[in-house]
Amino acid sequence: MTEIKKERKSNIITKKCTKCEKEFPVTSEFFPRNKNTKDGFQNWCKDCKNEDNKEWRETNPEYMKKYFKEWYENNREYKNEANKEWRENNPEHIKQYMKEWNKNNPDYMEQWNKNNLEYKKEYYRKLKKENPKRYLEHLRINKIHKWAYKNVPYIEPEDHSICTICNERSDKTLDCANVDHKYIKDSQYWVRVCQSCHRMFDKINQTHKKNTDRR
Repeated sequence: MTEIKKERKSNIITKKCTKCEKEFPVTSEFFPRNKNTKDGFQNWCKDCKNEDNKEWRETNPEYMKKYFKEWYENNREYKNEANKEWRENNPEHIKQYMKEWNKNNPDYMEQWNKNNLEYKKEYYRKLKKENPKRYLEHLRINKIHKWAYKNVPYIEPEDHSICTICNERSDKTLDCANVDHKYIKDSQYWVRVCQSCHRMFDKINQTHKKNTDRR
């Protein structure tokens, strides 16, 4: 049985944790809630309960993997929406985090580029066999992109870091975005943008294309 005491002077109700045998005030700050008990709190304090939960998670890794996998599949939309909202509200935090991460992981991008190159080669081999028309279109677009990176002017000739859309400086190399997605060798249809503006630009084009296809 747990001991519950009431101090006469301060009128604070205290309870002894049955695991560590320390005495704490009976509040949600020190004890987890439990509707099945008389006082509405568990018999173990929060520190003991957290320690016990941590030990259980470490001894049952397969269950935890299965649990999180099922939870993510059932709450995929909620998770994606929450992440998207957080990223939109914390752009400076993300920039700072990515800056520090790139400094601490200098070899990662080199390895990623090697793996990505192998993946692209395999992808184009399959595409050439299965869909030759789409393969030729990919080649055409890649050639035009190479042309664009050489010929499309920057907003400031001497400063190659200012985005045409947001007018802010970017730490990374500016991308070349095609305005009408027809990929023609004409510099008036191309702009130099940062990666975040490029993603936004592509989303606008995708939604516009979907709306026109529905009509």
